Amino acid sequence: MSRRLSRYEMCICYMALGGVPFYLDKLHNSQTITENIDRIFFADEKIHQEFVDVYAGLYASKECSIWGFEND
Repeated sequence: MSRRLSRYEMCICYMALGGVPFYLDKLHNSQTITENIDRIFFADEKIHQEFVDVYAGLYASKECSIWGFEND
């Protein structure tokens, strides 16, 4: 039996996961949204490394902002 999410939980889910099917497929009905987010992003080493790589890429150069434009 699947548990229905409240509107608040749906909002939190979409803010955290961005509606990305890869992440949405990792949700378990037996866990709360908070537990799912903790498990997906902090217990999975591959996804943690993805965050590290993306974050490092955003700030790799002090001349570029996060949007990729050079500062004037």
